[in-house]
Amino acid sequence: MMLQFFMISLLILISKSLEAIPLSTQVHIGLIPPDQMSISWVTLAPYTTTTPIVYLSSTPNITNNATQISVTTQSDGGINRYYHHGITPQLTPLKQYYYQPGPNASIYTFIARNTAPLNSDNENSDTDTDTASDPVVKFLAYGDLGIKNSENTIDLIKSLTKVNGNAASTTDIDFILHFGDVAYADDRDIVFPPSNPEYAQIYDDWGNIMEPIFSKIPYMTAPGNHEQTCHSWSDWHCHTDLENFTVYREYFRMPLAKNNEMGGGNFNMWWSMDYKNIHILSISTETDYPGSPDQGGYHNDFINPEAGPFGDQMKFVENDLKQAFENKDIKWIIVNGHRPYYTSAHDDDHLDWPPQTPFVLREAFEPLFYKYNVDLYISGHIHGYERLYSIYKEDIITKDYMNPGATIYFVAGGAGNIEGHSSTVPKKNYTAVYNNRQYGVSQVSILNDTYLLWEYYAAENNSVIDSVTIKKGNWAHN
Repeated sequence: MMLQFFMISLLILISKSLEAIPLSTQVHIGLIPPDQMSISWVTLAPYTTTTPIVYLSSTPNITNNATQISVTTQSDGGINRYYHHGITPQLTPLKQYYYQPGPNASIYTFIARNTAPLNSDNENSDTDTDTASDPVVKFLAYGDLGIKNSENTIDLIKSLTKVNGNAASTTDIDFILHFGDVAYADDRDIVFPPSNPEYAQIYDDWGNIMEPIFSKIPYMTAPGNHEQTCHSWSDWHCHTDLENFTVYREYFRMPLAKNNEMGGGNFNMWWSMDYKNIHILSISTETDYPGSPDQGGYHNDFINPEAGPFGDQMKFVENDLKQAFENKDIKWIIVNGHRPYYTSAHDDDHLDWPPQTPFVLREAFEPLFYKYNVDLYISGHIHGYERLYSIYKEDIITKDYMNPGATIYFVAGGAGNIEGHSSTVPKKNYTAVYNNRQYGVSQVSILNDTYLLWEYYAAENNSVIDSVTIKKGNWAHN
């Protein structure tokens, strides 16, 4: 009898102990080149009885010989959300790893990426062909996802990345770029109560839906206008933990910006990385450039609230592009940000907000793109798909994708979202393809140092509905 009482008491104590340890949710990873990974997750309560760590192992049994990774926590106690981030030690390229993020978590797995520059005897260094059975780099690119009108798109992403249960993904997708308007947690226009209590829950729902994907595939992000605060139109009665891009800045962990700026690339607002023979630069189109939407002349606390500043983005961008341009190992420079510089979707009847944004964006960044030979600029914001030509200062330089004389622009904001598709508009002369009818994602395949394949997949049937091969231009080198 005493033994039975003792066992029951012990089970009660163990149960209470487990209840006190919050559950790890929304587990996701990101690249920290050249050879590390960030591991992040969310809890709905703080750790009070234990210190969170990440266990990392090369075997499924992580209790044996596991590496213990320290964790930093960013607390949004006002909305009961706690964001945890660990950085792995140096990883062995193409090796499978298992990890447990926090003490009350499942076991997850990923395969380490090989980000090293290509060597001259690499089989895909042959630049005389525009076909390759095994691309050097392959990634998905899209913006404007959310949890509504995106069900088919998320299924498509799962198909392309080959995520399947608890097994490691065998995909050849190296990473995913999601350039803004991540969860659309602000876009419920809740007036009463005005604090939008659904915001954190919508982010949770999106993160849990995406966990099978971004717990295995590095997920790289940029901020969009729907990340700023708790309403799509105002800071009205928003909790301070929902303003100023706070949830976005604390949820993800992007690579640190150069010169050791803190906060994950200035709080995840902008960052860059080298990956084999490409350079990726992610910018903030919302803040920290002259006339930016959240710091220009078109804001006030109700209609368009202010955000930032987060640092000297323009100095960072110029230094970063200059270094990439001068790096002999980098053959392709690709920039992504939320808002487009050029699009047929904007005209006198369909203005961006604030309306001057496309113009000040071009004034700030376009000269740098031309000076440092930026090959592609990829954006979202427009809820559709658009392939444009090589453009500079509003002029078409060429319609020949095999001889671009300036940056080529793509809009890939049709992943699916609560607002639906953008309006049908007349196609401008600098737009080759405009599709505001079919949700989908883009896939970019770097075939070698000279050729790149761009494809747009429709979510409704997983088919490629637009593709183009691009030959690298070298206008800034001439």
